[in-house]
Amino acid sequence: MLKNISIAKKLPALFAALTTISVVSVGWLSYVEIAQSMEKDVLSKLSATQQTVGHSFKKMLGRIDSDLEVMAQSGITQDALVRLGAGFVEHQKRMRKPARFLAEFLHHAKPIQSRRA
Repeated sequence: MLKNISIAKKLPALFAALTTISVVSVGWLSYVEIAQSMEKDVLSKLSATQQTVGHSFKKMLGRIDSDLEVMAQSGITQDALVRLGAGFVEHQKRMRKPARFLAEFLHHAKPIQSRRA
């Protein structure tokens, strides 16, 4: 089949085939290299974001912990806990089921309205 085609037609076809092969192989290699580079970039950004979010949560939880510490040491809070405990003891003497009372109370209680408007 190729014996019947002249060299003048074979050479341009061969050059076109070689050019196509080289262009496709360079394109494929570039694609693979860019894909690997992007994957490394995305993973490094993800790691940095993960560390940033982790530090933010640690700071936030630290602030909450210190706020709770201050509130727990407050005389008002300690007095409220003593009165709450005494109220439960008193209520238990009267009702026998303080957990049910508390659940019903919380179910029917109205939400506290914010003073900010």
